[in-house]
Amino acid sequence: MPNHRSRTARTAAITGLAAGSALLLTACNSVPGEPMSAEELETVVPTGDRIPEGWQDVEAPSAGETDAGAESLLFRMGMMFSDIDTGDECEDQLEEFEDNLEEVELVAQGEAPYSDDDEEDYFVAIPFSTDDESDVTDEALELMRVCYESAAEEDEDMEGAELGELDTTLDSVLVTVRDADEEGILLIGGYSYGQNHLLVMGFSDDPDADFSQIADATHEVFEEGPDAD
Repeated sequence: MPNHRSRTARTAAITGLAAGSALLLTACNSVPGEPMSAEELETVVPTGDRIPEGWQDVEAPSAGETDAGAESLLFRMGMMFSDIDTGDECEDQLEEFEDNLEEVELVAQGEAPYSDDDEEDYFVAIPFSTDDESDVTDEALELMRVCYESAAEEDEDMEGAELGELDTTLDSVLVTVRDADEEGILLIGGYSYGQNHLLVMGFSDDPDADFSQIADATHEVFEEGPDAD
């Protein structure tokens, strides 16, 4: 599986990844209409008994204000593509994504890493806010989809890779590799609400790893907003 790492290295890597998808804010959630602050972002990820059974937090949630452009997200996402061969379609999609990111500024960004109890499956939630409404997360999902479809054709190590999605409320791209020298699974998913966004990533060497519960729990807490008890 691409990006195969030791347990310690995987933990560090997964906390540095980001992605997601974009939809409009609906009346059934409490996500603010204005950009959330760093302090608020720390409260919209699972902690304590909101973490599903079988999962644990690796570190406490953290967040900070930032004046970085959204292209910093591309740097973090780059780890997803560094060890695979891709074709021209992926390069074109990447160029379009980079151009769109130039117009997006981050306000604040958080991070909350988790692992399963056996410390074999890793998941990170990255809530962030932007100064204007953006569909940057939707574009990130499309980049993931296009590049891994390309890799399945261009990279012999990715031969037989299957692209799907989690059966959750989050939009996602799930890449599963079986019957190869390095099996595993990669997940990128999320949701966007105007100026506030939830990104999630998952990684495991087990192609049967299930991220559904932690993904749904993360989405539920995020939609409750920063003022939830």
